[in-house]
Amino acid sequence: MKTLFLKIITISLLTITAFASEKSNDIIFNLKTHDNKTIEIKITNQKWNFQGYKNKVILLDFFGTWCPPCKREIPHLNTIREEFKNKFEILALDIGNRDGSKNSSEKLSAFIKEYDIKYPVTSGQANNDIFMGLSSLNPMGSIPFMILFDSNGLFVKEYVGMVSQKQLHDDISKLIK
Repeated sequence: MKTLFLKIITISLLTITAFASEKSNDIIFNLKTHDNKTIEIKITNQKWNFQGYKNKVILLDFFGTWCPPCKREIPHLNTIREEFKNKFEILALDIGNRDGSKNSSEKLSAFIKEYDIKYPVTSGQANNDIFMGLSSLNPMGSIPFMILFDSNGLFVKEYVGMVSQKQLHDDISKLIK
């Protein structure tokens, strides 16, 4: 059995605190989608590897089902995802309820259906671990909170609070060209 320890690493301007094996420099998170699939994120040195999304620009979107600005961004995110679908993906990370409880898979599925979310939505402790690990970029813990990675898995930019569709589109376009 591997021993885990708390590890703090700096990735470009990004500092993340996470659990890692003392025998490896890798940090691994397993995100669970609302339909019980797993998305592995492996962080090695400065690179984030999103399993199944090789060579794609990735936007991590931390949101809450109770958050009005998060809900308002969904149509914009769907539009951007559709436009760049072959070279871009959004991974939505539900941080749970304001009281710290997690949403049930039924509640999350109903939310996804109601807001017609077209991209993967994950829930669980790993989401909160990543959210807390990135607190140096978002010290107030605000949502929506998004992190943009280039197609090589390198950190590009963070967005705290609501961001315009045009700004997201322009930033993603520059990475995809």
